[in-house]
Amino acid sequence: MNSHWIDLVGSLGAVLILVAYFMATTKRWQTHSVVYQASNLCGASFLILYSFSKAAYVNLAINVVWASVAIVGLVFMAEHRRRGKKQKR
Repeated sequence: MNSHWIDLVGSLGAVLILVAYFMATTKRWQTHSVVYQASNLCGASFLILYSFSKAAYVNLAINVVWASVAIVGLVFMAEHRRRGKKQKR
């Protein structure tokens, strides 16, 4: 991947995570919202690609954990919604 593209991917990843943090801190997004978790997952995924291309393995590991937490959050929300719909029937 071209160096300029990977820098853009890394920058976008950082922006997504920082926007999610800002929006949650200012109570515009709830931390248990899909948009918050999806923003963290996308941001962490972009930073994983960036870190791998730069051989920054500590940063890569941190972002794998960050993405994993976002996935767990999304799965938890989906399961909670599924249970709620099942109980309404």
